[in-house]
Amino acid sequence: MISLRKLKSKVISTPTNDVSRSYTKEDVTKYNKRILLLGWLIPFFALFLVHIGRKKMPEQTKKILCEILNLEFTASLVLTLYVSGLNTFLLLVKNRNSPLLFIILFIFIALIALFVTAKAIATTKWLKGEDYSFKKVIRFFRPY
Repeated sequence: MISLRKLKSKVISTPTNDVSRSYTKEDVTKYNKRILLLGWLIPFFALFLVHIGRKKMPEQTKKILCEILNLEFTASLVLTLYVSGLNTFLLLVKNRNSPLLFIILFIFIALIALFVTAKAIATTKWLKGEDYSFKKVIRFFRPY
């Protein structure tokens, strides 16, 4: 019978390659387009899985990935807080046809439009190869 001590001594460590891979401009553009497409098709979950998987990508693509995740996390948080406050307000209001409710609904739609417009502006800048970051978002995700 093999003892545990002998098993530990037979473990072979594989050397890690510390040489960073250099990417051509075409490779970076290809990675950026894939991340941006995923960000529009499956907004949060696909990018979150890519971020958690820590796939090897160019630094610019990692930065774009984290910027989109931070914007979508902030948007989800703001809209969730707004809707929960709206539910509390609706419990207090007796008249359901109040003009105030339409104003609140308009503000909700305007917030969604604001986040979508900000993402569209950032996408066009990133596709042009410019560096862009959102000013008023929660920096929860960082490039790895």
